[in-house]
Amino acid sequence: MTDSLQRTVEGTVMMLRCDSCGATFPHFSFAGDQDTDTAGLCSASSCDQNEVILVEADLSEWNDFEQRGASAIECRLAKQLGRNDLKILRMLGIEQENVPVGGVSFRDFRKAYKPPVIVYTCACCSDGKSRSVAELTIEDFQEKGGRIMTTGRLTL
Repeated sequence: MTDSLQRTVEGTVMMLRCDSCGATFPHFSFAGDQDTDTAGLCSASSCDQNEVILVEADLSEWNDFEQRGASAIECRLAKQLGRNDLKILRMLGIEQENVPVGGVSFRDFRKAYKPPVIVYTCACCSDGKSRSVAELTIEDFQEKGGRIMTTGRLTL
């Protein structure tokens, strides 16, 4: 494979915890300067192992992501890697506490402000909702024993 075909990805690893089953597992959060930098990229999480698999969805998987794309990618990874423990997490929503908008000093605003929280599905149970409990650099995740595997033309 030549360098021109490789797609370099950047991001961080979020450690998520499920409200329902209590499991903690990693999820890769892609970063880029433009939407096109992360288009088609997915992270598969394992409930059994401290690792994430980075995968690029093909056009049909990406276009039909909500209906069948995530499960199609999971099936493709199961065949490709001989594993059935990988889940493509879906974003369920964003939680935002009430933010004071007027009549308070900037200092008081900063004290009261809490950043929005992204809520994901769970890698371990079918009805759980998971939230970030830590965000790690790729290096920190790997130093703590985590593993990131890339597939296809993806590279870190």
